[in-house]
Amino acid sequence: MSPALSSALGKSVALMLLIASVALAYISVAQPVFSRIVELEDKLIAERMLLGRLRGVVATANREQPEDAVTAKASERNADNLFLSGESAGVMAAQVQDILHKMARANGMNLASMRNVGIRQHDALSLVGIDARIEGGLEGLQGMLLALEASRPVLLVDALQIATTTEAVPRGTVTEGDTRLNVRMLVLGASRERLGDK
Repeated sequence: MSPALSSALGKSVALMLLIASVALAYISVAQPVFSRIVELEDKLIAERMLLGRLRGVVATANREQPEDAVTAKASERNADNLFLSGESAGVMAAQVQDILHKMARANGMNLASMRNVGIRQHDALSLVGIDARIEGGLEGLQGMLLALEASRPVLLVDALQIATTTEAVPRGTVTEGDTRLNVRMLVLGASRERLGDK
């Protein structure tokens, strides 16, 4: 082999090694960084959408009330939808339990247990509380919290505890592939009338 050919072959091998090392560096370092950036951009878009929805809710709440008598009556009926209905705290607690059960089932969550925590007085409102333990995946929990946010009557999450378990969510559920979550939440609904412990 001539020295010129061996020099050219050596340069070709060196160039291939350089290209291979750059490709390996991209695969091991740059590609995970770029995929993380894309993931964070997706989360940022989701957060911006949520912020937009919240701004819309605030704008709606800040709108002036109509002075037309018919419209005022309709607004009053809509305001009644914000509160729990029932003759006693027990009936209202059952209403909250029913709403939570339907929301959990609709979002692929399993309602493990619920218990009534009684009545809390806050100014002129009586708040009926349910302590619920729910199991499922992250997507199901997000869907359930969004449903709670939009629910009528209005339900408030007063406390939320989330713990993960090592077992995976069973195949065939809405949240397939997610980590299984054990969620404990205290949900409150308001009564327009002041209640005693009935």
